[in-house]
Amino acid sequence: MMDRRARFAGVYALANVGAFLCFVPLIALLLPQRMAELAGDERLRMLSWALLLGALAASAANIIAGGISDRLFRRYGSRFPLIGLGFALTCVSFVGLALATSPRALIAAFLVFQLCFNLLFAPLAALVTDYVADAHKGRVFGLLSLALPLAQGSVFVLVAADLPTLALRLALIAAIAAVCLLPLLVLRPPALAVVQPAERRAMARVPRDFALAWCARLLIQCAAVAMGSYIFVHLSAVLSD
Repeated sequence: MMDRRARFAGVYALANVGAFLCFVPLIALLLPQRMAELAGDERLRMLSWALLLGALAASAANIIAGGISDRLFRRYGSRFPLIGLGFALTCVSFVGLALATSPRALIAAFLVFQLCFNLLFAPLAALVTDYVADAHKGRVFGLLSLALPLAQGSVFVLVAADLPTLALRLALIAAIAAVCLLPLLVLRPPALAVVQPAERRAMARVPRDFALAWCARLLIQCAAVAMGSYIFVHLSAVLSD
């Protein structure tokens, strides 16, 4: 059993890398780059609208997708079909991003991407509660923390690859993400983690802690977007001078 749990932790961490690959290079490089090509002098304003509307869409989609995921899990005992569907739809949304030929079309395609991606991301995040016992959560979260720096490193890979079109760059991202996610989707998961009734009652008594954690996560995400998404605009302006 422990071998199965250890194997699950590894493929789960790998799948998390795949999920981060779907959005980190897009937000850090591809979306700002494409917006600069389409919007010209209006690139900063249009990029800001894309990020603001995208954040609102992602927030709503994550809550809705989480609710759908919980319902499916209670009824069928698995979140994996929704994860697979979310990834398939995310790849389809890449087509819309690649075909967008105006700033507004790019923003619309980005909103569709956020809706599709959260069908993948929300149930994926919930797996740690379903299958990882409390005694092992620290180690698993340590593995999950590798996803962001690895996804950020993929930006360098995309630049070094020097692919001529956005479509090819998105296709490369989708291919690598698929390699990362497929092991999780085909692996037989371990037994569900057991949460004792006393632990459930304790969790219900700490809404303030959840609120503080939510606010902290929100501030981290805002900082990440501010640094990651606008650095391309800043560097391109510096290089043009």
